Amino acid sequence: MPFDVLPGNHDFLPGGQDATAASFNQYFGVSRLTGRNHYGGHYGSNNSNDYQLFSAGGMDFILVNLAYRSVADPAVLAWADGLLETYPDRGRSSTATGSSAPATRRASADRVRPSTTASKTTATSSI
Repeated sequence: MPFDVLPGNHDFLPGGQDATAASFNQYFGVSRLTGRNHYGGHYGSNNSNDYQLFSAGGMDFILVNLAYRSVADPAVLAWADGLLETYPDRGRSSTATGSSAPATRRASADRVRPSTTASKTTATSSI
């Protein structure tokens, strides 16, 4: 069964001292999802920011997950934007956690062609 897990603020040490979310990546890292047909890949050397590709109801989708506070990182946003440009005909959903989630730029989500894709962007906040 396809699944995905997104690290939140509790997966990082207080004060942002552990920017890699080491415990999260120990249990839900790249090696756990590599080889699964829904796993698209990850940004950087760990699975804190990743994406999934799946189909449902005759439509194709991309889910881009952005880790806690990664929405403030221009390189992560450029990566997410590049994914949405690579898969322009897929419905899009993105998930971001943390107090900065409402400020996400939503990458290219606004460029979805409504006639060919379904669009949904989600920002969740973890306190």
